[in-house]
Amino acid sequence: MEFEKAELVIKNFETEVTAFLKENTLSELKTFNNLKDKENIGEVYRHDQWYFENISSFKTKYFSLKAYFIKEQVNNSERTLSRRIDSMLSYLEEQIKMLDLILNTAKQRIKFYENVIYLVSNFNYGNY
Repeated sequence: MEFEKAELVIKNFETEVTAFLKENTLSELKTFNNLKDKENIGEVYRHDQWYFENISSFKTKYFSLKAYFIKEQVNNSERTLSRRIDSMLSYLEEQIKMLDLILNTAKQRIKFYENVIYLVSNFNYGNY
């Protein structure tokens, strides 16, 4: 693949990721009383799990692109192209770090919901 085509693939992918991040977020954190209802917590848990899985998929694709550019860098001896590949690798690393932050937030939210589910399922039914 030519470098220009690879750059175009990355720009198109970046547009897809940016659009997803603008249109989707973690669900709004509800009050504990709302989370005690299994319908409510199931809805937000599923949504946030779906969000986490999509972000993970994007991160995987960025790693694939990074692997491609590392391979191209190894196979290339042209100095100017090597510099362009270096800058592209730096950019991909920044994108991976950004997605890591989002993934960490989503993972913590999912863990919070799991803890709430555990807590609610272990309540003694009565006045609490």
